[in-house]
Amino acid sequence: MTETRASDGQKNGAQEIRVLIDVSGSMKQNDPKNLRIPAIKLLINLLPDGTKAGFWMFAEHPKVIISPQIVSKPWKQQVLNEIKKIHSRGQLTDIEKALQAATQDWNKIKNIQNRHLILLTDGMVDVSRDFMESADSRERIIDSIIPKLQQQGIKIHTIALSENADKGLMKRLALATGGWSEIIDSAEQLQRVFLKLFNKAVPLDTLPISGNKFMIDSRIKEFSVLIFRRSGAADTRIITPDEQELSQINTPDNVNWLHEKNYDLVTVQKPEPGQWRIVAETDPDNQIMIVTDLKLQMNDIPNSVGKDEALDIEVFLTDRDQLITRQNFLKMLDIKLQQKMVNGQTRKWPLMPNQKKPGFFSHRITETLISGKHELIIKVDGKTFKREIKRSIEVIDSPIRVITKVDKKNRKVTLQLIPDKNLLDTSFMSVQAFITEPPKQERTVDLQEKQGQWLLELNGPKHGKRLLVNFSVTVKTRKGNPVMPDIKPIFINSSLFEDNSKKLNDPQVKPDTPVEDKVKTEIESGDDEDSESKDVDQEATDWLMISLMVAGGNFILIVFGFLIYRWQKKTTLKQQEQLLERLE
Repeated sequence: MTETRASDGQKNGAQEIRVLIDVSGSMKQNDPKNLRIPAIKLLINLLPDGTKAGFWMFAEHPKVIISPQIVSKPWKQQVLNEIKKIHSRGQLTDIEKALQAATQDWNKIKNIQNRHLILLTDGMVDVSRDFMESADSRERIIDSIIPKLQQQGIKIHTIALSENADKGLMKRLALATGGWSEIIDSAEQLQRVFLKLFNKAVPLDTLPISGNKFMIDSRIKEFSVLIFRRSGAADTRIITPDEQELSQINTPDNVNWLHEKNYDLVTVQKPEPGQWRIVAETDPDNQIMIVTDLKLQMNDIPNSVGKDEALDIEVFLTDRDQLITRQNFLKMLDIKLQQKMVNGQTRKWPLMPNQKKPGFFSHRITETLISGKHELIIKVDGKTFKREIKRSIEVIDSPIRVITKVDKKNRKVTLQLIPDKNLLDTSFMSVQAFITEPPKQERTVDLQEKQGQWLLELNGPKHGKRLLVNFSVTVKTRKGNPVMPDIKPIFINSSLFEDNSKKLNDPQVKPDTPVEDKVKTEIESGDDEDSESKDVDQEATDWLMISLMVAGGNFILIVFGFLIYRWQKKTTLKQQEQLLERLE
């Protein structure tokens, strides 16, 4: 088989996962059965050998459960014993100290790829009985810690458990760092959420399951099947291609069966090729992870995209890490992309060969990117083998759009912020840009309004460098409520000025990852997207609820108070600066 080495940037470096678990007293109500422990136990059992992981618990102070170490069987046994210490006796919820403790050594490590931090909490930043001290701590997380996390390449994945969690901060941490945010109302969901975040941090090779059946080919050296069970369900069984029955009490030497209260995790080494069957209730979260030399791989895509952005999907197959380009092999492949949309619709496209890049198949998603969370599923049928990749993305709809204008001749970039005036009263809108070009210090620029727009002009970064731009916006809604809309960070790579095919605003795309031309596709018949015409007052109300990110009355008052405090603080500082200018 004719093969070439996969291009640089397509092979991931070492994975490292760190986990922060809230053990404050409120967990007695939100997780009375301490379901954090079995959820983390699932994560530990899924971690492949060779990755690196560490665990902390936190309340008024962070405490190491086990420091970051290379995953191995002895390590897993040690951690499984240590996580039994997780409790619900803490007095405060100091998220600032927890983030600092779990990331402080990462700035000393040069490799910034594949750093993931999972943060689970059921509360707000609470460092003192003095509300303002907690508000200041929350502000330091936003203004100081988040930029450091971005510079260190750390993705923050957050789980907000309960309506009292600071969902606004959790969302901002995830959005700003390219991570993922989940909001759940029951600890019963923790296992499945941890599975989703595990797949974000450590994407493994997987197989499709159809009707509880899956096909094992001769290139698969080992597989692990995760099977969720509801309470009271019969014991799970697995039927091999030669009709042997495997169960918890009937396992050959090459089978390891982990039986937990809500799931089974079964690992089979040197499995027999052919069709295998799961005898259990079907569950959409069941998955089959494989160890194989024949891999389906995918370009890095962001966890979140703007509503007006396009999403480029590109897949390729490798054999022993070599890109497969032999045409008589590639012609046998049937590769399909499926998008499960937030509104319940499903769209399908064939992935077409990329004429410019032999061995690659691509598609650009555009019109179906409506606001909300979507699941992407890529399936390959190679006649004698099958492979699958699943990814989740969230489409963000912000009341402030950012448009990028590039002047390649003069090597300049202009970022243009355009607020939706149907929703926002921009009379006293304050916009600050925080610009970082490592290893230089961050600089702050106050943007001034020009004909209803806020413009930031920047010189392009030097060759091989990149700029990071964060925006902090304080504005009022039409009803007079102060809000701080989230805006995705902007990454400006030097390659923007050197190659027409480079993307600008996608922090996930490597500097050498091309943006492919749009290909023609066939869309599965179905209803068109929902009409965009909405009642303005209702839209303003809905967006305000999202911006405040609250559900309970007490929480609204707390967050509202913090926003007013931050608004007044910024206004006072600005007035002081103006007064000093007059006195000079």
